[in-house]
Amino acid sequence: LVFSPRPRVRDNNMAEREMKRKMVSLMDLTTLDKEGDTEDKVKQLVEKGSIANALQTEVAAVCVYPEFVPAAKKQIAALGCQMRVATVVNFPSGDGEVEQIKLDTKG
Repeated sequence: LVFSPRPRVRDNNMAEREMKRKMVSLMDLTTLDKEGDTEDKVKQLVEKGSIANALQTEVAAVCVYPEFVPAAKKQIAALGCQMRVATVVNFPSGDGEVEQIKLDTKG
């Protein structure tokens, strides 16, 4: 009697799932809608990036406007996540005064 090894399709599916998990763990989720962003929207973004997704993998970071950094950090802590918070300065115009940009980056 000869037994054949497990089908390679299963191995490929596992490898594909691990590749997807790795890809997700390197991504950031962003909301930079100056007119439409709210603390609730930021909280939802953090939840979306948490392990409560199909791959059960956190994203690397969520990117929000500076005024929403505290809300993002609070939600990350509440969920016990490891993701980071990214933000922007002098965005989207890129034409701010250098001294103001310096202040914003220290904020």
